[in-house]
Amino acid sequence: MDSTEQKCADMKVLEWNFPEDGREINLILKPKPANEQGIPSYWQLNEAGNPGEAEAYGNMNFKFKCGKGFLTLNVTLDPSEFGIDDLQFFDFPGLLQADGVIPLTRGFRHQFHSRVVSADKRTLKIRIRDEDMVPDEFAFLWFCYSPSADAHFVSGDPKARLDPE
Repeated sequence: MDSTEQKCADMKVLEWNFPEDGREINLILKPKPANEQGIPSYWQLNEAGNPGEAEAYGNMNFKFKCGKGFLTLNVTLDPSEFGIDDLQFFDFPGLLQADGVIPLTRGFRHQFHSRVVSADKRTLKIRIRDEDMVPDEFAFLWFCYSPSADAHFVSGDPKARLDPE
């Protein structure tokens, strides 16, 4: 297990018990560049008021328990440690409703919608709705873009897979 994989494994898991409707959580995502060997690094995800590493969540391991309801995650991108100042969430054209993420889980989009909601494309509103009363786990990667570099960047979560555990 490399250090990135261990770091993700040691992180807290963001869990939510539905059915409380309308809850919003404000989060900060801090992308990190790949290491010297080109291995993608963990992208730190924190609640807006708790920026330290000790309070970070494992960035891709969201678990939502069953019950009708919805949750809104407001994710702000902080590229200060990435080294590219104009990094932003990728804004897919049209009605795909998966801005800033690459879905990996089957059935992902029927319950998980994300939209870029700021002019600088650094704020993402994610809405997760549980309508079928079935526990879900959503696997995805963060997907960002730099206009100056004309390059795409994807988070390096070593546990991301089509069928989450």
